[in-house]
Parts: sequence; C-alpha cells; structure tokens
Amino acid sequence: LVGVVALVGMFYGVSEVVDDVRALSVAALSAVLFALLANALAAVLRFKIIATEIEYPITVRRAVAAVSAGSLAGALFFQIAGQLMARGVIAGRGGMPFAAVVAITAYERITAAIVSALFALGGAFFIFGNVYLDRSAGGADLIKIMVGLVAATAAGALMGYGRIDCA
Repeated sequence: LVGVVALVGMFYGVSEVVDDVRALSVAALSAVLFALLANALAAVLRFKIIATEIEYPITVRRAVAAVSAGSLAGALFFQIAGQLMARGVIAGRGGMPFAAVVAITAYERITAAIVSALFALGGAFFIFGNVYLDRSAGGADLIKIMVGLVAATAAGALMGYGRIDCA
C-alpha cells in the first residue's frame, strides 16, 4: 500500500491526484462511499451468520470489530494473512478459537466469490444479452475446473463433517 502510494505520488504528483479527486462530483463520491459502506456491512453480516452457523455465535459489535480490523490488517500486510491475524485476535477475545476464524474466513470468501460470480454473470447477460461457454475457446476447461472444485468441496465437506448418525 505504501509502495503504491509512493509510486502514484512519484509518477503523477500529489497535486495532480488531488485535482483529479476534486473533479469528482459529490454524487459520485457519495455513491462510492455508500458502496464501500454496503460492502463492509455485508462482510459483517456474512461473518456473523457463518459464525453462528458453525456454533460460535458472535455479537454484531465483535463482528464489526473483527471485519474492520481484518480489512485494515489486510491492507497493511498480505491480505489473507493480515486478515486472519487481526480477526483471530479480535474473535479470540470473545472466546472463538483461531481454527474457527480460519474456517469462517474461508467459508466467507467462498460465499463472496459465488455471489460475485453470480453478479458478474448477471452483468454479462445484461450487457451482452446472452452468455454461453465456447468449448473450443476454453469453456470445456472451465467446466472441468468447476466440476473438480465442486467435487473437492463435496469431498472436503463429507470428510470434515464425518458420518451422520441416523438414530
């Protein structure tokens, strides 16, 4: 982050960046800030719901703290490592083990990726009018990768949850 800020400052100058920011309308800046806030609240909600699902209920306040600290640490350090360390510290204060934080973060990222993919698919359909996979242009490989990911996820879930007793 510091390196990017230094490079932008070096190549474009601080005054040019400030002028470009000033050129943005209040409506555009408001839309950006609203989108960032909505994203943060969605991340908090995902974290809270997933924590409750794996039987480590967490308060909204602690979820906000964990997600916020994770986002800041991820921006300052390597994204996933910084996020896990910060979330682990905050959630650990509430009695949640670090392994649960790792599981929640992985589950949350998978959920976010699926939602993002669905929005991307919807956006492509909106822009282009149709969406299809061309097998000769890599579509077949994409299908193989997706089937492999689904199979690996299903196998991991079966191994992780163990046998279900039908008593």
